[in-house]
Amino acid sequence: EDLALMGQQIEHCRAILSRLTEAAGRRRPEFARRIAIGPWLDTLVASLRAQRPELSVRRSLPDVDVDIVADASLDQALRNLINNAATAAPRCAVEVSTAQRGAMLSIAIADRGPGIPDTVLASINAPQTRAHLPSEGLGIGLMLSASAIEQLGGSLEYTARRDGGTIATVTLPIAAPHDSLATALRTGH
Repeated sequence: EDLALMGQQIEHCRAILSRLTEAAGRRRPEFARRIAIGPWLDTLVASLRAQRPELSVRRSLPDVDVDIVADASLDQALRNLINNAATAAPRCAVEVSTAQRGAMLSIAIADRGPGIPDTVLASINAPQTRAHLPSEGLGIGLMLSASAIEQLGGSLEYTARRDGGTIATVTLPIAAPHDSLATALRTGH
């Protein structure tokens, strides 16, 4: 039974890696699209709930009516971050919120799990040390998620939550109304 579950998890990881690798090789303007953040997040969360009926996600989305430029890799990166948060605290809702900060959009994914030790937080927030992460659930998925976000001109940062848990904050450039997809991807705005 455990071996069967492990086999399923390995196949799931292979499928994710395959999609992310394929998307990374195609990261050109013709594969990116301009998306409105609110409806896109609604669709993403609904899809995750369909895959994981036990998943509880609480959305706190103020009136952030902005577009970003994204491709399939961002979808997979956020799925990974939300799934990680749900795994860290399976009995608590994952909280997803957005905020606009100047020309950037922040998407915060917060959990009430045990948190990440400060020494590990320092490592996962430093791109040059991500490759040497401990294997307690923070590994290749984190590296691929961070890479996908960085390829879109954004960043991923983890912080400890005051009353326990972790917040993963994805920051992405907002697509200006006059920017073409090519310009937005090239400049990160």
